[in-house]
Amino acid sequence: MEIIQNQFRSSWDDNEETKPDAIDLQMLKEIEEDPECHEKIP
Repeated sequence: MEIIQNQFRSSWDDNEETKPDAIDLQMLKEIEEDPECHEKIP
């Protein structure tokens, strides 16, 4: 992650933070409720 942040620092800084929309919230809810999303794969 550090390489990406250093390599593309200016483009990261230009991105505006936005609030999640209905689709984002739905995906987050599904991730929280799906037990398979919390399993670690070796």
